[in-house]
Amino acid sequence: MSVKYHFIGWCKKGGHDKVWGIIQLTEKNSSSWSANDYVTVWGRRGKALQTKIYKDASVWEMNNLSHKKLFKSKPDECYVEVDKTRLDEVYPEFEKDLKETAFWSKLKL
Repeated sequence: MSVKYHFIGWCKKGGHDKVWGIIQLTEKNSSSWSANDYVTVWGRRGKALQTKIYKDASVWEMNNLSHKKLFKSKPDECYVEVDKTRLDEVYPEFEKDLKETAFWSKLKL
C-alpha cells in the first residue's frame, strides 16, 4: 500500500521531538480542490501516534492546517516541513507507522 503524504512536519526544539503529518486516504475526484478523506497523525518520535480523520475535506482545508503547524505563535513549537528522504534519516520507522495508521484509518471510513 502506497501512502500519499500531504504534509510531514518535525519539531525538534528544546525538549520537543515530535512529528505531525497529513495523509490523503482517498481520492474521490482528480481535481486538486475536490473533497477527499484525510487523516492527521501526530506524536512524539518513536511513540504511538494519535490520529484524527477528516472526511470530505478540501485540499485548501488541509493546506490551512499544515500552515498553522509551520507558523505557530509559539516559535518553540513550530514544525519544519520534511520530505520523505529526510524523514527516513530523522525517523526510520515513520513510514511503516504511517502505513499502518493509514490502513486502520481507511477501515474507519
